Amino acid sequence: MQVKAKPLARERSNVVKTVWFKRFGWSYRPVSWPGAVVVLLALAFCVQVFLAVDRRSRLVQAKA
Repeated sequence: MQVKAKPLARERSNVVKTVWFKRFGWSYRPVSWPGAVVVLLALAFCVQVFLAVDRRSRLVQAKA
């Protein structure tokens, strides 16, 4: 007896099988929307960390 896959399950398997990044010189570049989302989230996280460290460094300089 074979069970048919639900449409949502098929979509999930397609996303998993999709190539998100391709080699571009020494790094990788996104070639699909999930890859672009991962890159944007990583950049947003890096900006947040930079701003938090920068804010803290100004406080240290003002006290010195």
